[in-house]
Amino acid sequence: MTDEANYASVDLADYIRIVARRKWLILAVVALACAAAFAYARSQPTKYTASAQLEFPEPAQPVASPNPKVIQGYVQDQASFVKSQTVAARAADILDTATEPRSLLADIEVVTNEESRVVTVRATAETAAAAQRQAQAFAQAYVQLRTEEGKADLDRVLATKDATVAAADDALAVASRQYDAACRDATEARCAIALRSLDDATQALSEAKVDRANAASTPIDAGRILSPAVRPTKPSTPGPVRTVALGGLAGLILGICLAFVRDRLDSRVRDKAEIQSTIGLAPLASIPLFPERYRKRSTALITVHAPDSPEADAFRRLRASVLIAAREVGARVLGVTSANASEGKSTVSANLAVTLSQAGHTVALVSADIRRPSLEDLFDRPLGPGLGEVLEGSATLDAVLHMVSSSLAILPSGNAAANPSDLLLTPRMHRVVANLRDQYDYVIIDTPPVLAVADTLGMVPIIGAMMLVVALDSTTAAEVTEAEEQLARVGAKLIGAVINRSAPDSQRYYGYHRKDQ
Repeated sequence: MTDEANYASVDLADYIRIVARRKWLILAVVALACAAAFAYARSQPTKYTASAQLEFPEPAQPVASPNPKVIQGYVQDQASFVKSQTVAARAADILDTATEPRSLLADIEVVTNEESRVVTVRATAETAAAAQRQAQAFAQAYVQLRTEEGKADLDRVLATKDATVAAADDALAVASRQYDAACRDATEARCAIALRSLDDATQALSEAKVDRANAASTPIDAGRILSPAVRPTKPSTPGPVRTVALGGLAGLILGICLAFVRDRLDSRVRDKAEIQSTIGLAPLASIPLFPERYRKRSTALITVHAPDSPEADAFRRLRASVLIAAREVGARVLGVTSANASEGKSTVSANLAVTLSQAGHTVALVSADIRRPSLEDLFDRPLGPGLGEVLEGSATLDAVLHMVSSSLAILPSGNAAANPSDLLLTPRMHRVVANLRDQYDYVIIDTPPVLAVADTLGMVPIIGAMMLVVALDSTTAAEVTEAEEQLARVGAKLIGAVINRSAPDSQRYYGYHRKDQ
């Protein structure tokens, strides 16, 4: 496959993800568009359209060559006449209506053909009968006016022909008298000349009468109605169903456009590919969004409450990735942090510690987020003395360390009165971590958010490797980048990111699980 094909497939996949991610916005826009279209359809009156087919007469002056432009110009002129006040006034007389001719013209349309004298006269009205009558009336009005015009032209021609016949008749009478006089009083030669004049006058009269008869018998070409208007059986205006469908289509297009604009303006991290491009590290694991019943702190330890769930399996995947990454950098003290608060770092720390202990490793889980402790609630432990008191010197490590199981111990945050940043930088903190590292295979430290306080940055020298928890659709790419830069600035070994609250994909897990049973 070529690079261009790869890019095209990636772009298409991105577009599909954007549409899926913004599906509720798109559906909302479609619903609003459909509602608006339905309201518009209900507010519009029902209209009917009827058509009559009309053929214009031949041009008065025949065209020497069938030039389409000349024919088209003639047809356009006749179409303009159909939509004139003169035709509209005659149509009003035919309809016997008091409606103004100008109002009738507003509902008339003449559809022409480029190379034909046949046109369609369309009329639109609020009833089928009215539409039929108006279309037929305009076609009849045009033919009537052209007929009257033709008759007037014929009357003028016949008047001219009658004058010619009368002049020929007078000339014949003169020639007849001259013939009689020449043959009676003159010589035979003059009589012959008078006879020829008489014959010529008789021939001229006969030709004038024939010419007049031919003109009188010439039919008047006023055009004709080829197809009378027929009463329409259904409205021509789109019904509610069609209008709503068009509105829904327009809403879909608008919704998709808004989805892409919203997605472009939204800087939140949305998938693991974006994480990788932001911090340049492949994600360690993707933790799906917990079901509703496991989103409380008392049930968020899903590796204990639902060990066969796909969410617990995701933490086992995280465990495998962390073990490999930690072995590569030679770290047994692992810090878990996030850019901001409420991204699930404590839940990730606790469940990771549980899965490590379930795999046979001894684990010490340290609640170093002294300002906002959460681990105690996850393990249902009372908020008593803990790390804070050890760092202040008022308690010993063994006294405050709680054994959850034979392989998992938790060091709560405690109730320190001093500033947490100052406590976490004391030599006692170094000794606490060193003691735990000597006693346990792994030490997991739940640290405060990087961008919220400076506590985590101060602990970097005693932490072998860091993991950055990123909650999808919550943290922005800029925040992830800033957190990574701050950790790198103080020399932290960032082994990867943990994508939290991703879209659940339990079908594959449960399908494989059922097949094994």
